[in-house]
Amino acid sequence: MAKATAHSVKPSGAVIRPVGFIVAVKMAIFLAMMNFPDTAFYESLRVLRRNAVVILDRYSEAQLTTIPDGFNNHILWNVGHLLTSQQLLCYAMADLPLHIPAHYVPSFRKGSNPREWKERIDLGELKRLLVSTIAELEKDYRQGLFKNYKPYQSSFGVSLASIEDAILFDHIHEGLHLGAIMALQKRI
Repeated sequence: MAKATAHSVKPSGAVIRPVGFIVAVKMAIFLAMMNFPDTAFYESLRVLRRNAVVILDRYSEAQLTTIPDGFNNHILWNVGHLLTSQQLLCYAMADLPLHIPAHYVPSFRKGSNPREWKERIDLGELKRLLVSTIAELEKDYRQGLFKNYKPYQSSFGVSLASIEDAILFDHIHEGLHLGAIMALQKRI
């Protein structure tokens, strides 16, 4: 029997996720819940987002929108995806209004393709939102706005049964995409 890896692909094209990855994600969520919602928790998310802003500042718009061979998207898409996914996982699943422009959802949602964008992305606005949405999330969580959270099954096989699960999973998701951004930086 062949050993599954993070890059194993079934004939149908579906990626096989190692069981160990799913267990690690669930363990990270469990451990983080022990101190949730600690101010340091939100600060770590701010650090991730500040790193994304630094990357946006480092490159020209042409570089940020370059899709290297072997990739399906570019740096700008990954950064916008971080923001949009957090809004969808936390706010949309709780039937709350999003704190991002409406055109971000079709532009940056899972499975979207930047080659099909209909609108130009304002980099200044994106950078402001990367920072402001963390403060909004922290404030809205502390005010108890996420009472109507609807459970969601992530594409990684992680069940998000509460807003706490979603916020914690978002940390992992943002880390994964910052890794993708690091790989893209080497190719532009």
